[in-house]
Amino acid sequence: MLDPESVWIEERMDRLASGGTQPISPEMTRLLAVPTVSVSAALIVRDEEQCLKEILMALRHAVDEIVVVDTGSVDNTACIAKQSGAKVYSFDWCDDFSEARNFALSKVTSNWVLCVDADERLHPDDVASVHRAAGLLSLLDQPVIGRVVIMDQIGHFTLPNYVAVLSNEISVPV
Repeated sequence: MLDPESVWIEERMDRLASGGTQPISPEMTRLLAVPTVSVSAALIVRDEEQCLKEILMALRHAVDEIVVVDTGSVDNTACIAKQSGAKVYSFDWCDDFSEARNFALSKVTSNWVLCVDADERLHPDDVASVHRAAGLLSLLDQPVIGRVVIMDQIGHFTLPNYVAVLSNEISVPV
């Protein structure tokens, strides 16, 4: 029930809708529904022209809004972000990552925020999962900061690296 990508859910809903005389109960419909929520991606960048375009291309299909905060790039980072459709803001680096993160969070307009580094990659299979995870977590009806495990793929090996944050509480200092 917790995996919205489970192959049996759609088939079960179709069978329930057409295979019997009883209507689908409101409880079952509620259990299987994933609320639609808005999700922004927030990136704090500096001199990332070599890798930024790839993550922005993946994110544009996964989120509703991309906010890029440039902390003083001297390369084409800001231009690449703008060309990719991101909202780009400048922030003078003050040796305080939490200040930059809070500035980025102040610029998002969505219910949920996925904080991403420019050198991270979103696997194509996970594009739809961003909205689904946020939708499922929104059912908790309370502030949530979720941890998303980042996996490294090295050859044929996949190894856990660290976790990223998916949150609907943007006023929390990081």
